[in-house]
Amino acid sequence: MCDDFGWEKTSDTWSLTASKKLSDTKVYYADGVVYSDYFYVYGLILFNNDYDVLWNRVSVNELIEEDPVDPGKEDPGTDHPGTITPDPDDNIIIKIVHTNDIHARVTDSSEGIGVERLKTIIDSWTSDAAMSTVIDSGDLFHGQPIATLSKGESIAKITKALGYDLMTAGNHDWSYGKDRLKELAEMADIEMLCGHEHINLDETVTTPDGGTAYVIESGYYLQNVSLIELECFTDENNEFSVFELTHTVLNEEDAEAYARDPEMTALLNEINDEQEEILNTVVGQTPEYLDGDWYNLRIGETNLGRVVADAYLLETGADVAFENAGGIRASIKAGDVTYGDIIGVSPYGNYIVTKKLTGAQLLDVFETSLDIQVQCIEAYERGDDSAWPSSSGSYLQFGGVTVEYDLSQPAGSRVVSAKVQGEPLDLEKLYTVATNNYASASNYYDSLATAKETGQFRACDEALASFFEQDEEAIAKTLSNQAMIPAEKCQHTDTEIRDQKDASCTEEGYTGDVYCKNCGELIESGEPISKTSHTYKDGICTVCKAKNPSANPSEKEKTDTQASAASPKTGDENHAGVFGAMLLLSAMTIVAFRKKKSMVS
Repeated sequence: MCDDFGWEKTSDTWSLTASKKLSDTKVYYADGVVYSDYFYVYGLILFNNDYDVLWNRVSVNELIEEDPVDPGKEDPGTDHPGTITPDPDDNIIIKIVHTNDIHARVTDSSEGIGVERLKTIIDSWTSDAAMSTVIDSGDLFHGQPIATLSKGESIAKITKALGYDLMTAGNHDWSYGKDRLKELAEMADIEMLCGHEHINLDETVTTPDGGTAYVIESGYYLQNVSLIELECFTDENNEFSVFELTHTVLNEEDAEAYARDPEMTALLNEINDEQEEILNTVVGQTPEYLDGDWYNLRIGETNLGRVVADAYLLETGADVAFENAGGIRASIKAGDVTYGDIIGVSPYGNYIVTKKLTGAQLLDVFETSLDIQVQCIEAYERGDDSAWPSSSGSYLQFGGVTVEYDLSQPAGSRVVSAKVQGEPLDLEKLYTVATNNYASASNYYDSLATAKETGQFRACDEALASFFEQDEEAIAKTLSNQAMIPAEKCQHTDTEIRDQKDASCTEEGYTGDVYCKNCGELIESGEPISKTSHTYKDGICTVCKAKNPSANPSEKEKTDTQASAASPKTGDENHAGVFGAMLLLSAMTIVAFRKKKSMVS
């Protein structure tokens, strides 16, 4: 790729460790003075082995000469932008504005400074410098709909208006192809270098020859802007000998102090107006409504979920693809599909990545997604939006697989069967999976997040638009090819009773629960059985040993009763007889008295 921008390998000492060394190469300026026998390139900083010259704003193909100019002769006429002649009586101030990994985040928001304020920052910082340059370390032309709608042209216009001088080509800047990248560099009027980092650095490194280099990278998404000031001093020979470097980083909060540049605001409005026509462009058709409802995407599979996943398969050739529910933001009506519809579904500017997972890890992904689904269904049925789990947006829509599942089973055991591309899942096999870059780092899927990326592809919206360029048959196949299939309802033809218990005189019993022997589902719950009566023998319960209160007297009791009847009565036992005799005597006395009285009368 570097050869396309004029790079030439001049010796075997080219190193990729901390920097790139181009030996046997001389740097010439308009006055014919040789300032360096060779130089290093790291990101966009050019400096010599002694680190006494730092230069920017020079293209690689201007620096590398097949036939170096003799130091005693005039420069052959190559114009080196920003050339200055050292003055021994004065120091020289060089100011640099540096950004990287903007990914087309050009509007200001809570996540970025935005180009309207960036323009004001650039103009303010560089206004009093003897020399200044604006540089970017790549991944500039790609990443948001404003960029992809015009294949980077809108960002090239913005880059030119901001006054960028040069940049490295980031890996995503190649997404439109190398020829398009050359065109974008020309549109932006910038010099293009090779090389790119995805890091935030502010440190010194040791060069291959033992020198010291200061390396700066400025984060991503325009969340930071690096402001670098170099104060250069010359010696008695008018050569740069010493410089002092000051590095300041502005973040979003710092940028609030800078007003939005009105010309940049007008340019953004112009670009948005131009893109309205693009948004209305028809990219294909769908024979049916594509469901992107927020709730439906989280409680089950939808046809739009299958479309997005299959678009990723089409783009990457992976075995399996999936999209997180939160990555799909709108539905699409049946009929014509416009690019505006595509942006509505996939507005984030995410791009597709591939990773390798074993079958066992893929099974874990299935189970985790099903567990999230169960939680979402419970929240949905409750009708309480506050009950939805924080993981709801991480429920996955799949492509390339056929998974039969049973949500009635416990977590981790819900997958009944799984196939990948029509073949049974092999737990030891490595499969290529495709998803968006956001979902690939989800903390709900550990094996996925920790797996190494094996490829990076176009933006999700671009892949989705390409999906609808297929013929009707291909689109219809995706719509009908369900990936996640609930297990068929068991007819419970073979049952068994579990937990049955007989009742006794001391405990209740239980009729037992009826379970299906095929699927293990509980079909019918049992009922309690009342306690049984005591079972007596010789007046004693054979189970609990309780005495029967209403039982016949025992043989001993009978013997005691007979013995008592044969014995003479004593004491209280004769009271009844005595009382009866007394009554009889009283009655006879009364009768005698009445007779005597009658005779007297």
